[in-house]
Amino acid sequence: HIGYHGTSQASAGKIFFDGTLRKPGKHGVAIAHGQAGSKSQSTIYVSPSKEVAAFPTYSDFFPLNPLPVPEGQVQGVLPDEVTNKYAQIVFEVKVKPSSYIIQRSTLGQNRHWPRSLRVDKSFHTHCDLEHLIENTSDLMLSAILVRQFGPGAAPLP
Repeated sequence: HIGYHGTSQASAGKIFFDGTLRKPGKHGVAIAHGQAGSKSQSTIYVSPSKEVAAFPTYSDFFPLNPLPVPEGQVQGVLPDEVTNKYAQIVFEVKVKPSSYIIQRSTLGQNRHWPRSLRVDKSFHTHCDLEHLIENTSDLMLSAILVRQFGPGAAPLP
């Protein structure tokens, strides 16, 4: 099975160089978004939906090619007009069949996303959008997906 794991720019490099997703709470990996539905409190979450994995709660936006900082502006605090493009990172993973627990998306509880609005046009409901993996040997990184936003970014297919 193919799944997707959204991550921050800061974590993406560690994942890429390690070649695997690490269990949160272990090996210096922080628990970033809670552990809803986890029995171990050290579960890796993936989704069959790229859109869920790319939701900004999981995969933050970061600037690409920031323009020079205007005089008087603090370095690292760039207004939107100064940064011309943004990106997000999502990892594609291959997951061993029957090695995960399936649960309803925790985004769809009106806290981050309205229940009545589909997150991904390929999925009719919020059910079955989170797959909980306990054993890192049950998954393998297969691709790094980068989505670019802003002027000149390629449109989505």
